[in-house]
Amino acid sequence: MTSSGTEVSETQPTRRIPPGFRPDRAGRVYLLRHPQLRALKIGVTGSTDDVGTESIEADGWERVATWWFAVGYDALAAEDAVLDRWRNVFSLSPAVRPDQLLQSDADETVVDTRSTRRDTVDFLDALTASNPVAATEGDVVDPWVESLRRLDVA
Repeated sequence: MTSSGTEVSETQPTRRIPPGFRPDRAGRVYLLRHPQLRALKIGVTGSTDDVGTESIEADGWERVATWWFAVGYDALAAEDAVLDRWRNVFSLSPAVRPDQLLQSDADETVVDTRSTRRDTVDFLDALTASNPVAATEGDVVDPWVESLRRLDVA
């Protein structure tokens, strides 16, 4: 039980769920890059348009790719898997300080290198390949990532 008297289930995740995100509805994971900060950022949104990322993109972040999930809980799990991979497999630290972001999610960033970007895209592609969800056009904005996907298909 929390100090406010709210019961907390043993299985309830302790992660912060983004405001307005409904994990029982469709969700998407997005990967952004910031050229000046040389950083990648992972995040989730339940928005089916750009409302979930437009304020972040207005701060200099550019969309690399988006992955759709039928259920938001799966999007949260995918984001957690990427963060776990960044921190525990590759021992990567956050790339930016909290004061460099409009939102307080500096812990969702790493230094942007081509190998980190490619690994993250490949990892999320593999996660979603077993449970594909129809995606909209324009999923991949980064031409470099799109060229990698074409090479993998060929």
